[in-house]
Amino acid sequence: MPCASMKGGNGPLTCDRRAELEILYLLIPLGVVILGVAVWAFSWAVKSGQFDDLEGPAHRILMDDDDPRIPGKRPDQDLKDKKE
Repeated sequence: MPCASMKGGNGPLTCDRRAELEILYLLIPLGVVILGVAVWAFSWAVKSGQFDDLEGPAHRILMDDDDPRIPGKRPDQDLKDKKE
């Protein structure tokens, strides 16, 4: 659409204003597609159990009982206690 005849003027749709509106033909479908992908990703995460236990891993780090360096207890001392 040539805009030479629409230069200047204070009408409701000048040449610059039409260019601004035409970008909406791209942005609105693009936004809908991005929203659809976000909804799909969220529903997949919920169905696959990603949000089932949010606090469990944090508590397991604090309650680690596999550490052989517990003060006052040595692995070789346990072997001596078992032999006696």
